[in-house]
Amino acid sequence: MRGAGKTLAIWAAVIAAVCTPVTAQEASQPPASRELAPQIPFTVVPQNTLLILDSDRFYLQSAFGRRIAAELEAERTRLLAAKEQVEAELEAEEARLVTLRDTTAPEDFAKMADAFDARVQEARRAQTLTSRALSRQEETARQQFFQRSLPVLAQLVADSGALAILERSTVFLSADNIDITDAAIEAVDAAFGDGTQ
Repeated sequence: MRGAGKTLAIWAAVIAAVCTPVTAQEASQPPASRELAPQIPFTVVPQNTLLILDSDRFYLQSAFGRRIAAELEAERTRLLAAKEQVEAELEAEEARLVTLRDTTAPEDFAKMADAFDARVQEARRAQTLTSRALSRQEETARQQFFQRSLPVLAQLVADSGALAILERSTVFLSADNIDITDAAIEAVDAAFGDGTQ
């Protein structure tokens, strides 16, 4: 989902409001000569009015994003094993019903078949709910990441003297040297790591 990327335009306005303006003298100094936030030892950011960020790569390649991806993959693996077990049980139950069809009274067999169908429908509903829960968990984690990243991105903007960060996917053509994705990943990793601290 690219909702986080779409919020970058809004972030640009927020960042512009909260960041201290860079004077002409400061802007003319090389990046290494200006003081960086001590808690965020990121690489030097290009000095440009506009910066570009690939929000998907920013999230997915960060320590935070990698941790969430690993946790979700482990949960999907567990749920897949549970799903396969339920399916095996249902297949066995279906086979048993087939063998009972000719030896069971129609009324009794109809009740057994209805109960089996109800079990199948319940299993499907449970799988759908589980899948939706995982999607919500992933989206929530992504939103938390971008919320925690906002001060870090604001610092990058302040250090570069830029006015805004644009989402890379919305830019038709740009110079590679205004892409701060790598610097942003390094900065958030230094600021809060995988998010468990």
